[in-house]
Amino acid sequence: MGADSGVDCRACARTDVSGSDGIVARFTGLIRSGELPSGAEMPSIRGLAAELGVAPGTVRRAYGELESQGLIVTSAGRPSRVAEQEEAPCEVLAAVQVLVAAAHRQGVSRREVQDVIGTMWDMPAPEL
Repeated sequence: MGADSGVDCRACARTDVSGSDGIVARFTGLIRSGELPSGAEMPSIRGLAAELGVAPGTVRRAYGELESQGLIVTSAGRPSRVAEQEEAPCEVLAAVQVLVAAAHRQGVSRREVQDVIGTMWDMPAPEL
């Protein structure tokens, strides 16, 4: 666990993308899934860098990207926090969780899943 936030920082590195992109991808997933709720304190830059074995600048870049996406709020001298998030409808979140689990089991990359979703988004919605 992160010494100052309750976030399992080692889990942040478990992604197909390395460096700051990997940190952004992992925290984006944690925030959007609700595992990191609105208002949750983010690990300190130095603490997360030490746990992941990366330079503080790598984490700083990742936090900057997360802030530009509206996922976290940073303030000098204060811990970064998860920004207020709109909740995804439970049915959508459940479907996405099933999709992600299936993609992982089948070895389908994030990019491939995104491409398929992008293609299907523009198609008429199927009647279920």
